[in-house]
Amino acid sequence: MNKRIDFFYIDNNDKIIRDNNGFPLGAIACKKLIKILDEQSDDINQEELNLIKRRERLRNKYEMLLENKRFDRGGYVYFALNDSSYVKIGCSYTPMQRVRGLKRKYGRHKLLYVFETVDLYSTEIILHEIFNKFHYKLEWYDIYSMDLESFLPYLIEAINNKETDKIINIITENNLDM
Repeated sequence: MNKRIDFFYIDNNDKIIRDNNGFPLGAIACKKLIKILDEQSDDINQEELNLIKRRERLRNKYEMLLENKRFDRGGYVYFALNDSSYVKIGCSYTPMQRVRGLKRKYGRHKLLYVFETVDLYSTEIILHEIFNKFHYKLEWYDIYSMDLESFLPYLIEAINNKETDKIINIITENNLDM
């Protein structure tokens, strides 16, 4: 049985899967699309199918994480560098004091970035998940050589605004999940 699959397209600008009216496909529509495409795998571009599956996997993961509110308290997430060039991703109500505490406990640390967030604990958990492939130990990540400045402010803004598609775009454009 041959089903029509011309009800969607992948926007080349933002790589979001959209319907013919330009609206992003929701989770249920994406699941149906993946099932149809899997059935017709000989007739479609495998690269597009893999992109759709990758984005859907990420959507499921980050929609769930965005819904998980620990305390719904504003605060700060920070990125601090140690002498070994590992970056700590942490959260605090007072990040400058926190970094001073790290210096006393572990030696020299440099504060790289501080971002205000609407839910500091959930944001920290999401960031740990996003940078998981670069995990070193505890809350330390091997990400110092990355060009964090080019996407981190946009990532934090997308997390604060619960914009799943923007989060997924940043993750896929910077290959943070592969």
